[in-house]
Amino acid sequence: LKYKKEHSTSIPLKTTEGTLYFNSEYILPKMKEYYSIQTYGFEVLSHFTEQFEEILIFSEVEGTLEIEGVKTSKKKIEEVLRKPLVVDTKEQVMVNMKNGMDYIFNHDITEENLHELYTILSYNSLRDDEKIESGFYRAQDVEIIGRYGEVSDRGVDASLLAEWMGDFVSFVQESMLSLNNLTYLMPHIIHYYMIYLHPYYDFNGRMARIFSYWYILKCPFIKEKLPVFSEAINYNSTSKTMYYRAIENAREDGNDLTYFLDYLFTVGKRFVDVYLKLDLISTR
Repeated sequence: LKYKKEHSTSIPLKTTEGTLYFNSEYILPKMKEYYSIQTYGFEVLSHFTEQFEEILIFSEVEGTLEIEGVKTSKKKIEEVLRKPLVVDTKEQVMVNMKNGMDYIFNHDITEENLHELYTILSYNSLRDDEKIESGFYRAQDVEIIGRYGEVSDRGVDASLLAEWMGDFVSFVQESMLSLNNLTYLMPHIIHYYMIYLHPYYDFNGRMARIFSYWYILKCPFIKEKLPVFSEAINYNSTSKTMYYRAIENAREDGNDLTYFLDYLFTVGKRFVDVYLKLDLISTR
């Protein structure tokens, strides 16, 4: 483990273990391959990105409900979004997701806006014991449930969250100012680190994914790139299990993001390829 850390690329974010890193020799070719499939042609990509918000909302709502064991469809989501009143929790999730997506399209990344996004996504969807007591983040410790329903980890000590989240948002903001060796990895670093910190009692996974989308939308160097959709992670029981396993492997190996990045680029490549090819067919 010591050798791995000494011969890997370090990410300057705080962890309890004191390390957050990845094997750049292994990951960078994977990253280049993932982004290279997004070059089918400007016309195709432009047409696809025009529908980005609609695709993103459907994919994220479907993926979130899939995690909860609830089947849905694009038609059902469209029907709910047209309704004047929300009647149950599942419908509230859909409306909140749409409102959250609208929010990130129209607001910059700041710590205050991140809190507002959390408020939008969790509106009318939390039990009393899941609500933030005061401030932006949880005040008590939290248990992280693994893929088999067991306690697989615990979030960062609540007393550290204000400082570490503040540093995290500043790091994200600074990373958008110039192209650097982490720019194209940042959406996935954001995804992992939010899950690692677990700043809320609930909605951590949802916030992690949407924060990563937000970065893509606002970073001028990758704003026309496509994210790893939740639909890819929740494609079947195997892909979902591999997602949790990648997180667990990273945690067990001193926050070695190689496992997590490898997984996301692998499933992401498959799904982006499918999306773009279907879009190419539909525009002919």
